[in-house]
This record gives sequence, structure tokens and C-alpha cells, in this order.
Amino acid sequence: MACGDDAPDRGASSDAATDAPVDAAADAGDDTPDPDVDATDSGDDATGADATTVDAVDAPTPATAVDRLVAIPNPTNPLSWFVQWRTDAPAPSVLHVTCDDGAWDVAHVHPVPTDRHELLVIGLWPDAACTLTARVADGVDDGAATLDATVGPAPSWLPEATTTVHQPDAVADGWTFVNLSDEVGDAPEVIAAIDAEGRYRWLHRRQGSTVARYGFDLHVVPGGILTGGRRRTPPGAVIDWSGEVRWEAGFGSHHELRPSPWGDSHMLFLGFTRDNCPESTVEGTVNEVNIDTGEIEWSWNICDHVTPRQQRPDWSHLNAIEPIPDSRQMLISSREQHQVYLLDRDTDAIVWTLGVEGDFAMDDDAYFYRQHAPEWQPDGQILIFDNRRGSDGYSRAVEYRLTFDDEGAPLAAEVAWEFADETLFSSVRGDADRLANGNTLITYGALQPGPDLMLLEVDENAERVWQWDTPEGWGAYRSERVPTPALIWHADDLADVVPPRETR
Repeated sequence: MACGDDAPDRGASSDAATDAPVDAAADAGDDTPDPDVDATDSGDDATGADATTVDAVDAPTPATAVDRLVAIPNPTNPLSWFVQWRTDAPAPSVLHVTCDDGAWDVAHVHPVPTDRHELLVIGLWPDAACTLTARVADGVDDGAATLDATVGPAPSWLPEATTTVHQPDAVADGWTFVNLSDEVGDAPEVIAAIDAEGRYRWLHRRQGSTVARYGFDLHVVPGGILTGGRRRTPPGAVIDWSGEVRWEAGFGSHHELRPSPWGDSHMLFLGFTRDNCPESTVEGTVNEVNIDTGEIEWSWNICDHVTPRQQRPDWSHLNAIEPIPDSRQMLISSREQHQVYLLDRDTDAIVWTLGVEGDFAMDDDAYFYRQHAPEWQPDGQILIFDNRRGSDGYSRAVEYRLTFDDEGAPLAAEVAWEFADETLFSSVRGDADRLANGNTLITYGALQPGPDLMLLEVDENAERVWQWDTPEGWGAYRSERVPTPALIWHADDLADVVPPRETR
């Protein structure tokens, strides 16, 4: 390892326990991408410039020497490093990282001239053996500094999952992000990213209450992760790729917290109410909040619009908000009513109801029960995770084709596609997402008799493609497959992360 006389300049991001350089036996890790990364990453299909082909960038005083190269373990993510080095004069520089004999190869050019360089490397995995090379970005290798470092083992608090790849050439690109919940122990919520090989590539432990932790959700947003809160402990938050919490919600929510497409710095979330709801408090409001002001600018109460078939505690149990692209409408899911509503944001009216006693004619085997996560498709079809408790005793992912008359009134809802394995029953939770290549990612969040978690990718023919299974006692609410993020970030790119509007 190359190391200088001065202590690493990690500042507030490190402490005495983590301010030591990584060596061949040291612990390290974290995942953090960079929007300006130019990389060649054979493991994740990232593309861009190789470190050996970077164009020269003029500096006021040419720098030739590079030294004091260190990799500092990230205290908030054991799969990332803060990498620092010095140049003998201010200059742009290049960091090149290769792991496991070239199985992973990525380079990043930082064009700002400085003599004290720092980048955040994410996307590492447990026990990876890596070589880091830093040099001046002028195509001259004489002044390069090289460091060999090994990522530490998987943390003891991670479940040892099993990965099965049924169709290697058919797996959709990207990482799968999921909130892992310890159903039987007391471990805090774990936000994890998993690659196609089932390796952990990014981790964050969300400290706080472990009560009802299975209700947490997440969305990948530019610059980091938005994780939903279950009530107030811990609150919803935006976490950047270094693992730093950039924003926390000052309000309670349940099941859903997501960026609103109808205003910058606006969020949609589900809340609680007793208003016009005799005999019980229900999980029954949809809200839009301006996070800059903290003001709730719009709220909708299910008790003002829906009469339940029977009055019982939490007869509504709203569990999803799905904005419709290019419109002022959204899908709202009521688990206990076995219904999905199309809600108009401007009029507060329910345009139509899909499901039991709804507006669409449906065959008996088409109905869904205790459903989760309706997802609007570009062709107007709706993909749903159908838990089916109390009916057939198994869960499925099912897509509906809706038909309307000439005046737009609902006619019928037919099953257009489904994946149904009668051995798989998730009594609660669940998700089904259509992926970019046409496959479907299904989250069996609480498989019985476990509970345990299965992430399952299937193709258009409902054939298994990829599968990730946790041991008994672990679960999740949803999962999300996203393109592989950039894998090296500069500190300037980690600042001021706020929840942006999310579009599909």
C-alpha cells in the first residue's frame, strides 16, 4: 500500500475506528455512483472511457508525482471506500479500480485541478480483491500510485441468501434494491442492492425502531435512496450513495412515500384518519406535502368516498399510490376492500373501481384479494401482486386488460398475463414490477410457512429467469430493479440531494 505522512482527509465522514487505510486484510465497502462517471465495468455493463485513454486536461502547473494513496473504509457502508491521494501540483486526476482479476473494471476522471483528491467508490462486494491506481489525467503513467486492497467479509447482520439463475442470458440488467427486515430478531432495517449474481453491492442500516419494520418501502431517486417510514420510527428519509442521511420526514406515514410528479420538492404519502370514519382509525388518507415548507397541500380521505361492506378496525388499509404518467390521476390500492381506485387529483373523485364489487365485469378467477402494488403499464394495463388470502391459498402476479365503452365507461377487466405457482403463498406484502426487457420482478415478501423472502424474475412466458431466497425469518415489502448506478462519485456530487419528481 502507498501511504503518505499525513492523516487521511476524510473529515466528518470518518472517525478513529475507520480513519485507517485499507490493506489486503482490512475491512471496507460501500456502493456509491457518480453521474459523471466514465467507466468500463464488465461486471455491470457500465460504459465509458478507460483510464488509459483519457484526454489531457491542462493544469496551471503540470503535476507529475502522485502519492499518499489510501482507501478509507466507509463507516456507513461496508461495501464502499473513500479513496484519497495527493499530487505534487494542482491537476485533474484519474482513479482506476479493478477487482478479482479484472472481473470488475471501472475508471473515473475528476477534471477539477486540485492537489488533494478524494473519490467515493461503491459497488464493491464482500471479499473482493482490488487494485486501485491513481494518476494525473494527462495520459502519462510515470507518476501513478497503486494500492492493493481487499473488501472485508459480509457483515454478520446480513442474511446469507441463495441465488439461482435459471436463464443466464435472459436476466434484466441492473441491481435489485430491497429493504430487508429481520422478522424474528431485532436487527435494524437493512437497505441492500443485489446484482445478477446475488452479491450484495450496496448496504445501509437504517437505525431506529424495529417495530412494524416490514412496512418500509424504498425508491431509487437521482443521487440516492428514498426510504419510506412506518409511522415515525424511523422517519422517511433520503440517503445519498455515501450513506449519509440528507433529509428526514417531519410527518408520519405508512406503506408509501414517494416523489410527486406534480410539484418540485413534493411528496406523496399515505396517512391515518378518524375523520368521518366511525368506530375506528383507518390507514385511509392520501397526501401531498411540500417538503420545503412542511405544508400538506392536498389530502384525500377514503372515508369521504367509500362505504365499507362491513365496519371493522382499519377496514380500508390503503397500501399503494401509483401516479399515472402525463395525467393528474393515480391508482390507490385498498387491501381490505380488495379494490383499486382510479383517483382524480383535481376533483378528488374516484373515476372507477377495479376489483370486488367494482365497476368492471370480471370472471370469478380474475378477482384479486388483499392485493399490493398496482403498477400502471404504458398500454393502460395494470399489473398487481395478488396475495389471494382466503381464496385459493397461493399468491400470483397478474396483469389486467381493461375495456371501456365509447363514452369511457368501464366494461370488463380480463387477465392478460399471470405468473401463478400454487406452492407460493405470501400472506402479506408483495410486489410485481415490469422490467425494461419485458420480464417481471416479483417480490414474495412473506412466504408461508416461513416467513421468508423470495425475489423472482420471470419472462413473458411466465418461466423462471432469476431467483434470490433468504433464510427463514427475513422479509421485505417491495423490491425495485434499477440500472446499475455509476460506481465512483466525487464529494461535490453527493451534496444537496433532495427527493426529485419521479417519472416512468
